[in-house]
Amino acid sequence: VFETKSSNNRQSIVLEARTEEIGREWISKIKSERLSVAKGQVDQLQMTLTKSEAACAHWEESASDEKRRANEAEMSRNVAIAEAKSWEGRFRDLNEAIQLLVRDTTS
Repeated sequence: VFETKSSNNRQSIVLEARTEEIGREWISKIKSERLSVAKGQVDQLQMTLTKSEAACAHWEESASDEKRRANEAEMSRNVAIAEAKSWEGRFRDLNEAIQLLVRDTTS
């Protein structure tokens, strides 16, 4: 039998448990499952959630920045490839023109 009594006309609680261990577990639960404890846990969880959401927003922004950089790099690469093909065509045309000139001057 576990009994708690309070002075100043407060209530007293008497717990009857089969074993002392179960009684101590009940007392532990009563102390840890009070509304103030639950509110504290809720506040802590809300703070953790806020931090997690901020971290998530940061990572999403970082991912968006990296995607933008990758797109810019891909566009630059495509422009460079197009320019290289253009210059390749110009050099091929120039080479053909030189060959024609050489042929015409030797003939």
